[in-house]
Amino acid sequence: MIRKLSLVIISFSLISLQVFATGGYLRHGYGVKYSALAGSGVSLSLGSLGAATNPASLGFMNSNQFEINLALFSPSRDYTITGNPSGYPGTFGLAPGNFESDSKYFPIPSMAATWKVNENSAIGAMIYANGGMNTNYPYRTFYDPNSPNTGVNLEQVFFGLTYAIKIAQDHSLGITALYAYQRFEAQGLASFSMFSSDPSNLTGNRMSTSSGFGARFGYQGHITPQFYVGASYQTKMYMSNFDQYKGLFANQGGFDI
Repeated sequence: MIRKLSLVIISFSLISLQVFATGGYLRHGYGVKYSALAGSGVSLSLGSLGAATNPASLGFMNSNQFEINLALFSPSRDYTITGNPSGYPGTFGLAPGNFESDSKYFPIPSMAATWKVNENSAIGAMIYANGGMNTNYPYRTFYDPNSPNTGVNLEQVFFGLTYAIKIAQDHSLGITALYAYQRFEAQGLASFSMFSSDPSNLTGNRMSTSSGFGARFGYQGHITPQFYVGASYQTKMYMSNFDQYKGLFANQGGFDI
């Protein structure tokens, strides 16, 4: 029985599958080192940008540091419509064909600095961003007579101030105060006006901005020289409303993070 089970395990281990995954529009790590580690970076202290994942990581920093990173995000977005519009009353059809978004490359910068207060504590400052949440189809996807293009654009930047302290030789706690600024724009959605509570603030308006505050808390521990653990929690960031798009977003333009 054990031999058969071993053969099954070995057989599955030899199968190679393509896996594509994403954490949504929030990244799983900021900076080169933490992006490479995905979620496991929450338990490691590798640089000043570690505070974006776990503020407690600064407690294990041994010196003042400064770092700057630039990531290039290149998502490929397209959609395909097959068949003819249904013509069902109260609806509008989509033209058949394959359509590709023109927006394909997004540079995403980040930078951070750490200063040691004493042997057991440190403070840090950082700026990081989310990007690539943008589509720009050069077609009237929904037959909007007022716009030759269809798409949305969401940009976010975060500013953080961190304090971390080692509560024991191998255990650290940290807290980051966060300020966020975001911008949003939509175009080509006028055909949805009949479903909106505020059609004049649904689509085609200028870039709308929103800002708000939140916090992140973290713990990091070195249980053994080979076994590290970490935990991090971020509160909801209570953002002001996108006033120019309160006919598109629920709660009169609300988009908390």
